[in-house]
Amino acid sequence: MSSPPSKIPASGSVLGLPNTPATTLSEHVFPAQNHHHAHHQHQHTKVPNSPPPTVSVNGGSRTSSPVLSSSSSDYVGASEARQGRSNQRYDVDIRLVVGSVCIVRDGRILLISASKKKEWILPKGGWENDETVEEGVQRETYEEAGIYGTLGEPLTPMTYETRKSKLKKASSNVDVDSSCELTTDVLSSALSSSTPAVISTATTPAKTATVCRGYFYPLYVSEVLDKWPEDGRHRQIVSIDEAIKAVVRLELKLVLQEVKDKKLHLVGPCK
Repeated sequence: MSSPPSKIPASGSVLGLPNTPATTLSEHVFPAQNHHHAHHQHQHTKVPNSPPPTVSVNGGSRTSSPVLSSSSSDYVGASEARQGRSNQRYDVDIRLVVGSVCIVRDGRILLISASKKKEWILPKGGWENDETVEEGVQRETYEEAGIYGTLGEPLTPMTYETRKSKLKKASSNVDVDSSCELTTDVLSSALSSSTPAVISTATTPAKTATVCRGYFYPLYVSEVLDKWPEDGRHRQIVSIDEAIKAVVRLELKLVLQEVKDKKLHLVGPCK
């Protein structure tokens, strides 16, 4: 999670899509299913002791689903978003990120505006040491989007380069395409190694981490708040195809494409 976003004018828009008020969003939610705690009977994800196999994805890699365990959440009702990365998880030198694809009742997707750029994104942020992956997903969705809901099954975890890393390569006149291929080869080798993963916040300064691994879940929206920690962000609901087109970041496009391919936006939450 980044620093609190500056307010976007209520009459403004991001990439041509206007802000959708909470009253309108609330007309499209699923029935609530005790979303203030663990929403479902699915198990909860923790970092695997041995990294799963990877598949190349343009400067990063996709991994198979991680190992699971269980817990519940206590983030609800916090008036401020968590700040800083001192308590966030790392797998050796890879920053671990959690996020959601917010799905409303008619199958459309809820997007939020980025905090520092005029673009649409999905709720996401650093996975912290005192929470399970599901708790992190729910917390980030609450803090950034003001949304509660029911989590579906986890999507395919994805490892990718940070924007800063790509920009640094570009400014150094490095061939970005070839360097991305090299990064993918190195990552694939490291992530398929039999060496146990090391979770650390002390040995990897946040500013030096150039690679993230994202754990995303579909989240079926059951409540829309009109006040939330980062309520300077805009929200908008669009079709799955419009969402894929609207987001700029490749990793988010791939997350949305997986939701579309698996038709997860059409099935609704587990009962």
